[in-house]
Amino acid sequence: AAQQMAFLLALPLEFALEQDSDTLLSNIVERVVKAIPKAQRGALLLNDPHQDRLLLSTYVSKDQPAVSETLARRAMHEKRGFIW
Repeated sequence: AAQQMAFLLALPLEFALEQDSDTLLSNIVERVVKAIPKAQRGALLLNDPHQDRLLLSTYVSKDQPAVSETLARRAMHEKRGFIW
């Protein structure tokens, strides 16, 4: 657990020089999936408040991304993250 926490805390330093936001977000999702034991996929959804929709920014998966807009909106409403 300590190694995983150190890994996650080092992410901001590792990615500080990345200029392209799409590449940065993709790299972060890839690294977070690797940091979570037995994780097989991950996705990052961004909120577009002007159009009240969630945008799939990036994902890591062997197949198509698996996302639940219902769960994502619940996490936003409750202001709590989750692992699905």
